[in-house]
Amino acid sequence: MDEVRRLPEDQLSLRKEIFNNMHGRYTELGAEHALGVSAIKNDLTNNIGRMLPELQDEAIFALDEHIGPAPEWTQLYLYQKLLHISALTNGRFFVGLPMSRNPAWITACLKYTSDLISVVMAVGITKFFIGPLVHLVAPFLPQIRSFRRDKAIGSKVLRPAIDALLLSRQKPDAVENPANNQYNLISWILNQMDTTGAVDFDTIALEQLFAGFASIHNTAVTVINILFDLASHPQYIPAIRAEIEEVLREEPNQVIRKINLPKLRKLDSLLRESQRMNPASLTSLQRLVVAKDGIKLSTGHTIPRGTSIGFMHPFAPWVKTPSNLESHLALVQGQPPLEDFYPFRHSEMRAVPGHENGHQFVQTGPDNINFGHGPMACPGRFFAGAEVKCIIIEILRRYDVALGPGGEGAGGPSGLKRPTNVTYPNLFLLPDFKTPLYFKELPQVVPVMRS
Repeated sequence: MDEVRRLPEDQLSLRKEIFNNMHGRYTELGAEHALGVSAIKNDLTNNIGRMLPELQDEAIFALDEHIGPAPEWTQLYLYQKLLHISALTNGRFFVGLPMSRNPAWITACLKYTSDLISVVMAVGITKFFIGPLVHLVAPFLPQIRSFRRDKAIGSKVLRPAIDALLLSRQKPDAVENPANNQYNLISWILNQMDTTGAVDFDTIALEQLFAGFASIHNTAVTVINILFDLASHPQYIPAIRAEIEEVLREEPNQVIRKINLPKLRKLDSLLRESQRMNPASLTSLQRLVVAKDGIKLSTGHTIPRGTSIGFMHPFAPWVKTPSNLESHLALVQGQPPLEDFYPFRHSEMRAVPGHENGHQFVQTGPDNINFGHGPMACPGRFFAGAEVKCIIIEILRRYDVALGPGGEGAGGPSGLKRPTNVTYPNLFLLPDFKTPLYFKELPQVVPVMRS
């Protein structure tokens, strides 16, 4: 793995692997998105501390809008709700207020996301039946026509926000006193463009929609998996909730700051453990061999050009731990086996001398390849971690969650079990969106500052 991850893009390509598998000719997945990727990797990540209070505020607003009061155990199908919640929370960073709450923009983002997935499925099915002739038929598929309209609508809806941002930059003191609307993905993309002439609104809109696709669905899936895990093991919720309240008591108006986010070790461990148990795909580090003569490994093996490769997650519950990796069980004695969900597995490992700063949700390495590993690791994972934490913080401060209508977890007389994940032909692994959870408000919800 370490040998492969170091190979350059012109020998072993992530981008071309995505382009081929996700039909980038029509979806533009795997195409160059240099402006958006650079803005996410640098500006977005560097401004998380500045924007964290707004992220928490937006999570509160989103829960009010899409879950709301639940004085008794209330059945909820969460995927669509969490798509909207995620669209609001990441929209606060991506396009800023008021555009992030504009129903037309939210609809554009969600439709782009769902239609993109529909295009991937439709082209894949068509290609299965007619092979290379798919390129003659694909432009006429209704899914592709709808997807093209999504991009045009998104550009039209977003243009007023771009115009307002450009206008604010023309003020005499714009550099010394930047307006609040300068701290979002639109602004950071514009920083990389020549705005002295005509501005390419379509490019900005496409980068925004693409960033939304990468974030909205993945955030919703991550949160659902965490909630399924907690609802199945409610005995762990009080300790996580107590840690949250302890940290927030130190904060002005109980609004989390970046300096205190690392104190939420149990919460971070929960995220990493849920991801370990429920990776987004059966494999990671997927690459396409593009080197003319293939790639030759130190073992003497040669992988020929055109071969797709990937690695199984080394500590997934169905994988035998590689002998060259230190087992979690060897590091901390007495933990449940790796087949079992145990949310404090990684926070306990961080209590071992020499491991205080390791085993975190966003850290990649030979033992954690959920975000990839090496130069092509997911650039948005730091924002994703902060976003998911803010959503989970506000859910646990407001609600209890359960598998059954009476507040039941897994096991016991009810015989309930955590919903089984669904594996798709492209190796994606998703939670069962058709299974509901039950929410019930806590007796007292601590009020938090609202903007």
